[in-house]
Amino acid sequence: MNVGERIRQLRTERNLTQPQLAEAIGIEQYSYFSPGVILPGEPSNIFSTYADFLRRRYWAHEITDVEQNKLEAEFNMKRIRMDFLLSDTYRGEEFEAPVDGGRRSYQLRKVANYERVENRYVTLLGLLLTFSGLFGFIVEARMRSVKIIRG
Repeated sequence: MNVGERIRQLRTERNLTQPQLAEAIGIEQYSYFSPGVILPGEPSNIFSTYADFLRRRYWAHEITDVEQNKLEAEFNMKRIRMDFLLSDTYRGEEFEAPVDGGRRSYQLRKVANYERVENRYVTLLGLLLTFSGLFGFIVEARMRSVKIIRG
């Protein structure tokens, strides 16, 4: 059993999802979304522009409104297959990945940066010790000046 399999086993035993585990150990996660598979020869923005393309054909009187609605519904039924990807590495605002039958275009949806509560306590302790040290230097300098004047 390798490390990845062991982590997965421990995560599933504790009924944790990957995002929950990432939050628990303080790992930054990126969420990407892809609406469907882009076929060879299609533009990368096919899913965001297909409805506009059909509207232009309707305005140009190439198709009727019934045909426009039918074509758009067929496209959505056959082609929209959403996929979400969680990653611990930043791949940019948008990236493409090859898949069976074409490629997927993923867009960044959410960055989740989880900070552990323990980190806040350590930061607070560090600030407290820093200011205590500065206060100690000021008190020591004053005490020396008092000894010199009296001495």
